[in-house]
Amino acid sequence: MNIRRRTARGLFWTGFQNAARRLITLVVFLVLARLLTPEDFGLVALAGALVAFVEFFIRIGFAEAIVQRKDLEPAHLDTAFWTMLGIGVLLTLLAFVLAGPIAALFNSEQLAPVIRWLSISILIISLTRVQDAVLRRAFNFKGLAIRTVIAAFGGGVVGVGFALNGMGVWSLVAQQLVEAGVGLIVLWAASNWRPGINVSSRHLGDLFGFGVNIMGAQMMQYVNQYADRIIIGYFLGPVALGYYAVGQRLILVVQQVLSNTFVTVLFSAFSRMQDDHARIRTAFFKSTQLVALAVFPVFVFLSVAGPETVEVLFGNKWANSSEIIQLLALAALLQSIIIFNDPVFKASGQPRLAFRLSAVRAGLGVLLLLVFVHYGVIAVAAAMLLRAALLIPYSFALLNHVFLFDNLSQVARLRSPVMGSVVMAGIIYLIKKNSPADLPAAAELLLMLMCGGLVYAAVLFIADRGILFEARDAARLVFARGGQNRDKH
Repeated sequence: MNIRRRTARGLFWTGFQNAARRLITLVVFLVLARLLTPEDFGLVALAGALVAFVEFFIRIGFAEAIVQRKDLEPAHLDTAFWTMLGIGVLLTLLAFVLAGPIAALFNSEQLAPVIRWLSISILIISLTRVQDAVLRRAFNFKGLAIRTVIAAFGGGVVGVGFALNGMGVWSLVAQQLVEAGVGLIVLWAASNWRPGINVSSRHLGDLFGFGVNIMGAQMMQYVNQYADRIIIGYFLGPVALGYYAVGQRLILVVQQVLSNTFVTVLFSAFSRMQDDHARIRTAFFKSTQLVALAVFPVFVFLSVAGPETVEVLFGNKWANSSEIIQLLALAALLQSIIIFNDPVFKASGQPRLAFRLSAVRAGLGVLLLLVFVHYGVIAVAAAMLLRAALLIPYSFALLNHVFLFDNLSQVARLRSPVMGSVVMAGIIYLIKKNSPADLPAAAELLLMLMCGGLVYAAVLFIADRGILFEARDAARLVFARGGQNRDKH
């Protein structure tokens, strides 16, 4: 099966995985949001961020090295597995020991036991990294999809069950641990690879040589992903963090379904064309355009209709999350423009550029957070939007330096999604301002969705039918090949 067909099949299964998992977790999240308090969500968000810092040291780039390497020997896999398992055991013990002092630093006694229980996930993840990489390298995204969906369902059932029985914050802890444990079992069942004892320093050096740069980029990605939670938790407390975490969670659901599907699969595809810059440029431009076509209207909708969305989905007690969602939606829209930069750099053997981009993003983010956090949690969301805007020109400059990308062509490809989204935003705003006062919030939201979607599609049809035909052809390829299993390699 050629790269184009394998990529299409991968997109189908990864899209199914992300859509199904996010649908399950969204439903569970909506139920838990009505049963639990902002403080419950804030505690788990903060503990999860701190545990993720310890967990980061398992993600030393070995999995990416396994996917990216042209010549992979069995000893590479064995060495990676036992190295990560040993690190996982040590880090789990370390998290248990440090939980008390960390809780004291954040002035929260409830934080320590939450950290200790969540740290079990560190050991679980160390047992999954190589198996996951083996399946991704083989484009076996079907196995990964099945694993993810089953795990999400199991964790969701347990989490809701705990919440209905008044377990509070432990509902969220149980959900995460059960999801990780079930995912581990299903992943090993889906993979035929089992670790041997062929471990060598030479193969460790091969993996570490690529992985050390990835590790640096991942450290920066950790800062990018969790710095806002830690800074909010430290300066503003778990309640404010709870409102922020709920708003951020909704945006992440959209990103996972619409954007990260492409990133996960196209890293493997880019890796197979790493020596052909012309093909990478073409794939990059088309992929970015298709992502923009899908995500721009969704994020623009949330930026305009954030209050109505929160009222319908979460209830009035989460009204403080509305403005957070509106600002983070615009930040996510800007991030989607450069979402493929990182996988392109890694796949083409230039992880140092991925590190540079992540380092600038992390440094800029922390600086803005430390300035804006004193003005409240909404100001923090505004800081994330400002960072996203400032990163775009720097990211384009890096791409142009290595691949001689035509930045004007890149911007021109986004013209139609931008135009359609702007007109759609105007229609939604008019509906908000002119809706009858007694119209139920759910009916108003549905009206905005329907009218906004129709207007967006109409603008694209009038202004640029070609982009719709490209999206149609891509969808046909994905769904025509997605369910077929013809890979004989």
